[in-house]
Amino acid sequence: MKKALERLKEAYAQKIIINEQIWLSMIKDRNTTSHMYLEKMAIDIAERITNCYINEFDKLLEALSTEL
Repeated sequence: MKKALERLKEAYAQKIIINEQIWLSMIKDRNTTSHMYLEKMAIDIAERITNCYINEFDKLLEALSTEL
């Protein structure tokens, strides 16, 4: 996880990603799902993926596309 956080911080510093908090939440949710046993928690994370995280990936794709 340390490398993921380091890469995230660098991407934020380089303004490749805008909302650092959402990306930190995404990493936390990824780690949580590795040891998840509660349906409610899984539903909450699935909602964040569809309502929030996908949008952030779209923004990242757009930022990377303009760099190329």
